Order: sequence, then C-alpha cells, then structure tokens
Amino acid sequence: MTERLAEAEKTRNQVVIARAETSNQLSAAFAKGLVRLYQDVFAEPPYEEEFSGEEVAAIFRAYQKSGVLWLASDGIETIGFCAAVPLSGEPEISELAKGSLQDTDNTWYFADLGVKREKRRLGIGTQLVTTMLNLLPAETVLMRTTSNNVASIGLNTGLGFEVIPGLTQEVPQLRKDGTTATDTRIFLLKEVNR
Repeated sequence: MTERLAEAEKTRNQVVIARAETSNQLSAAFAKGLVRLYQDVFAEPPYEEEFSGEEVAAIFRAYQKSGVLWLASDGIETIGFCAAVPLSGEPEISELAKGSLQDTDNTWYFADLGVKREKRRLGIGTQLVTTMLNLLPAETVLMRTTSNNVASIGLNTGLGFEVIPGLTQEVPQLRKDGTTATDTRIFLLKEVNR
C-alpha cells in the first residue's frame, strides 16, 4: 500500500492538466496519442466499443468547439481527457433530462472521461473531474455512464454526483467484435457549489 501511495504522489507531481483551447493544442495532443487513448479506453470493458480515428478526432474537435476539453499529460504522451458541453448542445440528452432537472439552461453535460490504463488509480481521473467542476460556468452538471461501470459510478459519486432514479437511456454502439449492441446508461447529477 505504501508503494502505491508513493507512486500516486509521484504521478500527481508529474502530470500536467491543461485545457486544450486551440486547434494547435488539440493537434499536439493527437500527436501525443489522444486518439489511440480514447480508442483504448472505450475498447475495454464495460463498453468494448469500436471507434475509427476519424470519429474520435471529430468528437474531440466538437468538444473543443462547443464546450471545454481538459487533457492530462506526463510530458511525453496524453494520458487522460475530460470534456463537457452545455446540455443544450446535446438535444437528445437534454430532452431525456427535462423531467429530472429544474433548470436545463444552466446545466452542462459531462461528456467524457478517460485515463490510460497504466495510469489509473493514481488520482488523475479525480484531478480531471475536479478541474472541470471548478471551472465550468454551470450550476449543475449532468453525466451519463453505463449502468455496470462501477469505477465511473464510484469516482463520480465520491465527488458528489448523485444517481437520478429512473432516468436511463438505451445506447447502441459498434463493438470490437463488429456487432452493434445496446447497453443501459444511467444519469448522475451534481449541483456545483462555488
């Protein structure tokens, strides 16, 4: 346990979390493995999803254009990402959430989080989410994760997100084996206290 704590402290000191605001910053992150990182993160259980490089690049360009994108780097490669967009930019999710939210106009959607497998359990995901929560111009933040993603649910409930009872979405996605499968996503909400 002491070795793990020492490794976590060393990693925290070496990781830089920065907002990718320009196309040059995003291109630099692509060159340092951001596309591959996204593909690897979502190819793992519980998602086991398949994304082309073009799809991933388009996802990150959209986050940068309409929302905010934070990246974690160890100086050599991109090792984590976290993105959020105004809920109004996600019409399908906004419509689903209307009955559960009092004010969708001041709500942001926490769209993505991922950390390189070898760098997990060192606090990087927590750093990314905390940075996002501290800097978003939002009163509430809504997120979605698959119902069996224990790690995501644990991390986010530990940071104050609460599961919205009864609010779910069935999401079809191409899997690594070439089939399309549907899984149940649950929603969590956090009131942002400044």
